[in-house]
Amino acid sequence: MTLGLLFDYKLEWGAHVENLVQRINKITNGLRIIRRKFTTKQLNQIVTSQVFGVMYYSATTWLTPTLNAPLFKKLNKIHYAASRIITGDWKCIQSKESIIQQTKRLPPKLQCHIHHHKTSKKQSTYGSVLDSNVSGISQQETSKPNHH
Repeated sequence: MTLGLLFDYKLEWGAHVENLVQRINKITNGLRIIRRKFTTKQLNQIVTSQVFGVMYYSATTWLTPTLNAPLFKKLNKIHYAASRIITGDWKCIQSKESIIQQTKRLPPKLQCHIHHHKTSKKQSTYGSVLDSNVSGISQQETSKPNHH
């Protein structure tokens, strides 16, 4: 039984990313065939649920800054392929920046860095608050008179 995450004995995510690439390529190939039947809004909904829903399942577990560059490259490639379904840019004429603006979706590497920057910022804020609370409690306890 699997939870949809694949990793090896070293807890590396190469197998997981390769599996995602294969699955999402099948989905995007199918969507390319039927894309003309849908509006841009409908394509956005379909790609969001069928591609990005699969792609980012449990991403907080495996999509970390320590993921190696070739895996990020593969993820970015399938991200842009899916985004091009929404924009209709099949000949790759538009810049990646233009695609990001149109779809309002950052590629995996940027999402990862933003998420982990926010998380580390929250942890450091919580850590500071926790440290000050702990030191405040320690000072209060040491200044209390002993009533035995």
